[in-house]
Amino acid sequence: MDCRLDHVGLNVRDLASQTSWYRAAFGLRTVFEFTLEGAGMSAVVLEHPDGWRIELLARAGSATGLRAPDPISAVLTEGYGHFAVTTPDLDAVHTQLLQLGARTVLEPAPLPRAGSADGVGARPRGQSHRTHREDGFIVKKFQQLDVRTLIACCLAVAAAQLCITVPSPINGEIQSAFGASGAQVAWVSSAFVLPTAILELNFGVVGDLFGRKRLLVIGGFTLALGELLNATAQNITMLWVGQVVAGIGAAALFPSSLAVIAAATPQEKDRARAVSIWAVSISLGSAVGPLSSGVLATVANFRFAFVPPIVLGVAVAVTAWLTVTDSRAPEGRSLDWPGQITIAIGLTALLWGVIEGGERGWGSPVIVTALIVAALALAAFVMAERRAATPMFHLELLKIPSFAAAAVVALVGMFGFIGTAYCVSIRLGAVMHLSALRAGMPFVILQFIPLLLAPLLSRMLSRIEARWLLMGGLIPMAAGQFWIAALPITTTSLLTFLGPVLLLGVGFICVVSSLTQAAVNAVPIRMTGMASGATSLVREFGQGLGPAVISTVAMSIASSALVGKLSGKDAGMEEAAGPLAVVSAGSDSARAAAQSALAHGMAVGVVICGCTSLVGALVTLLLVRGNKERTGQPVAGEPVAAQAV
Repeated sequence: MDCRLDHVGLNVRDLASQTSWYRAAFGLRTVFEFTLEGAGMSAVVLEHPDGWRIELLARAGSATGLRAPDPISAVLTEGYGHFAVTTPDLDAVHTQLLQLGARTVLEPAPLPRAGSADGVGARPRGQSHRTHREDGFIVKKFQQLDVRTLIACCLAVAAAQLCITVPSPINGEIQSAFGASGAQVAWVSSAFVLPTAILELNFGVVGDLFGRKRLLVIGGFTLALGELLNATAQNITMLWVGQVVAGIGAAALFPSSLAVIAAATPQEKDRARAVSIWAVSISLGSAVGPLSSGVLATVANFRFAFVPPIVLGVAVAVTAWLTVTDSRAPEGRSLDWPGQITIAIGLTALLWGVIEGGERGWGSPVIVTALIVAALALAAFVMAERRAATPMFHLELLKIPSFAAAAVVALVGMFGFIGTAYCVSIRLGAVMHLSALRAGMPFVILQFIPLLLAPLLSRMLSRIEARWLLMGGLIPMAAGQFWIAALPITTTSLLTFLGPVLLLGVGFICVVSSLTQAAVNAVPIRMTGMASGATSLVREFGQGLGPAVISTVAMSIASSALVGKLSGKDAGMEEAAGPLAVVSAGSDSARAAAQSALAHGMAVGVVICGCTSLVGALVTLLLVRGNKERTGQPVAGEPVAAQAV
């Protein structure tokens, strides 16, 4: 008989208080809840991160039964409860149970759905159940995750990820079209990543409270709107605004698409399969982004690179509206507005100060003010999280050395990787003036590597400790970065870049695939969701910080190297717009000098990226460890219902 245990049912009187207690005591999350109006019964199904579940049921008029002093005494009284098993072949199993002497107590019927007349929950579509025998067990049939829902979620995350990689091949053309400085070009990527990093945690809560389907639809349209602004941008400022709007849309799509899949796959095996498809969609979006961007910018105009994201954003919204099965889990969830506001101000001010400091001067009053605001806002964030009833981040996690180390590795690893990608993009596009397609080919190769290695890495993650995979990723990344730094600026052959790009690609997928596992394994099970979300925030902020810092370093070094070597219009051009303007529009001699100066500046920048990767590897070796215990803290005030065994 093909059956698996699904859950054990427990009858309670006060559903709300019992739900809160079990969630706190065992680190459970609400999977779905429903009400049967005719029977006056309500229920909540709670799930542990390891997959086991309990169902709490309450009915008006219930009476207290035997309260035995111990489990042995409780066996003296026969009681009616239930346990449930799942099966892919409900009819066959039901028939077999009847042949073995069971009887049908409840006729087959669909379980309540969200918005139905007899239910207010969010159970997956197509469930049915039958109850047999006096001791109460239920046989249930769960349909697989709706294929259309899975497609919509994968399309959503692929579209969001594609938008991150679209600017890489066209940074040079953006610089030429708008006469942008190095800092202004760095803002193109950072303007997208920053809102994504800041808002992703709380958008996950928004989806739990108000419905993930709604968030997918809004996120898709917001992404499309931002990319429309990008496609019609007439200046660099408008492009930044478009990137911010698109980044807000992506912040809604990333957590809601994954949450929809998790809610619709109660079985661990099914969930793992669906999440792996979701993860492959991220890699596919990363690979297609630079390829489509390079092709469209080469055959038409760089603005056309933003057209596919517009179409995808609209497609995500429409597909989600028509096909996605909605879900939510509002129990115990609330928005942490003080934490959200202070972290947004702090990270934005910090990033702005770092990007603009190189051009405006680190002693400039506006830069000093920005950095002071960043420090005060981040300090306020710490105070807000200490006082919040439901903080977006528990500061106690930072007291766990392995988690703190994983967060550091997330920051420096992504800092180095994206900082290197930025330098390669500027080098090939803005300095050597390659076409967008040729400038984008290293990124296409870089992003296709995860697709090729995904099956192998899934097996490695189950057999190799996360810290060794982290080190096995960071060290090749550092080697690739030092290799790129050593290449002459005039090197443009794709074959020459193949070796370091392969090292970067292999290192990147090893780091990304094992980073969350390392962070989650370091904390108690009840905090795994928060640990994963916090790691994502730090990782994405590192992606925004990398181009900012490396651009500042590279352009500052290049400008210093040009002192005394330019005159007339060339000197004025460099003072107004930086060395990138000179290498694009200066005289022949000025272009040669600017090319040499930029080569030195970017080489230093990539070396810094390589050093950060090595620092990450050292931190991993010394501090990252697994938490074999993975137990939560005891919770006082155990209610009467918890005495049942």
